[in-house]
Amino acid sequence: MALSTYLPPESLPSAENATANVRIPYFLAHGRQDPMLPIARAEKSLEALLSRGYEVEWHAYDMEHTLCPKEIVDIDHWLEDVIPAD
Repeated sequence: MALSTYLPPESLPSAENATANVRIPYFLAHGRQDPMLPIARAEKSLEALLSRGYEVEWHAYDMEHTLCPKEIVDIDHWLEDVIPAD
């Protein structure tokens, strides 16, 4: 899960490693008005992960560098999907 941030290019999996880890789910969310980290950086991370075949749930919100109630609900739903219930 990456909230209001980005994945530096050197931290992204290589093409060789991507196939081994392609089942790892990602949740990326960012504010459209974020003055600290431009949304374009997060969008580049999104594009890089998608180009490697990763499953990414992406959300952009009308907010700055913070959390909003809709984002918390979306995180909750994503966690329910990716963490198996006992």
